[in-house]
Amino acid sequence: MCAAMRKLFHVNRGAAEAVALLQQRDARTYIFPGHEYTAGFMTFTERILREEERANKQLSAQIQSELRFVEAQKQQYAARVAAGLPSPPSSLADEKVQNLFLRTADPSYVTRMAHKGADAVALMEYLYNACD
Repeated sequence: MCAAMRKLFHVNRGAAEAVALLQQRDARTYIFPGHEYTAGFMTFTERILREEERANKQLSAQIQSELRFVEAQKQQYAARVAAGLPSPPSSLADEKVQNLFLRTADPSYVTRMAHKGADAVALMEYLYNACD
C-alpha cells in the first residue's frame, strides 16, 4: 500500500504541492475511499499515534482524542465491509485525522512530529518507511 504511494510520489514530483493544495480545500469536501485503502491507513494511523503518544506525553489528551476517532471510524468501516456495503464517504476533515500522509502539509503536525524529521519531506519519508 505505502510502497505504491512512494512510487507515485517519486513518479509525480508535484505530489507535495498536491497535498498542500488539498490542505486548502474546504474541510467539508467528501472523499470516497475504497475499503482496503481505508482500513490499511486507519491501522497504520493507530500504530503511529500510539508511538507518538509514548514519545510526546504532553500531547497525550489530543492524541487519545485522535485515536478514539480513528478507532470509531475503523469500526464503522469494518461493519460496512462485513455487511457487504460500500465504504461510507468521509470528509476531508476526517481524512486529515485518519490519513497521516495528508497531514504532512499541516505545519502544526510537522512540528508535532519533529522528532521524526526536520520538515514535511522528511516526515513524508518517515511515514513511507514506517508504513511498509
